[in-house]
Amino acid sequence: MNSPLFGDIVKFVLDHKGTGTFMNMSHEQIVHSLWHGLCNETLYCATNNQGVIVGMILAEKRQDEGILFVTENLAMNRDNLKLFATKAKKQFPGLQIEWLKRGIHKKHNTYKLYKKLGL
Repeated sequence: MNSPLFGDIVKFVLDHKGTGTFMNMSHEQIVHSLWHGLCNETLYCATNNQGVIVGMILAEKRQDEGILFVTENLAMNRDNLKLFATKAKKQFPGLQIEWLKRGIHKKHNTYKLYKKLGL
């Protein structure tokens, strides 16, 4: 099984972006955002057994604020969200996960989130 290439990630986003993700962004802006996330290790992709992307989350680390802020969420299902949370917990211990949902800033108690997801 091969890991997805950057072009595969871009294609996945372009094929699945919606009204709530990557809004009003040009192709170039999407590529730049994804590249930035890849370079900062805040781009998470979930794949199936054949190495095909089945979900993606893009976040930005705000170390000075103690936050890992999810900027784009194409997780597609709860299992992919759990994979993201597992990786975030290991990679950025102590950072709180925050996101926007329908334009509302969500601050979640990360400890409770991890507990709810069984981590």
